Amino acid sequence: MALPLITIDTIISWNPCIEYSRGVLVERLGTGEFNALYVLNAPAPAEMQDRLWVIVRPESITEAGVELVDAWVLSKFDQTSATSVPSENCKNSWPQPTVFRRTSMLADLLRYETGSDDEFTAGLTAILEGI
Repeated sequence: MALPLITIDTIISWNPCIEYSRGVLVERLGTGEFNALYVLNAPAPAEMQDRLWVIVRPESITEAGVELVDAWVLSKFDQTSATSVPSENCKNSWPQPTVFRRTSMLADLLRYETGSDDEFTAGLTAILEGI
């Protein structure tokens, strides 16, 4: 199964933060159709949490993809001490029903567990390539 294709219009329909206007999104992602792997690895500067907000949703990676990411996160929590991730982002509260909660928890894993954008991106890329 291939990753779904999305566009700037798709992202705009999800009501991104005000700083992500159509112009900013086009500057960072270009025009036309693209998939979640492109968003994850796009060369233009963007916070990882903002990239994750686009990626970790069924419209971008399918329901099955979200389940794979959830399983990956749970395995990461199994390898992480209870004190290394903020209390509001603990294994017992994963998965949360909203995209915002998922992305903030993934961003916390990036900061507190992997310590590196490259390592985090490689792990998530491997999941997305398997979808």
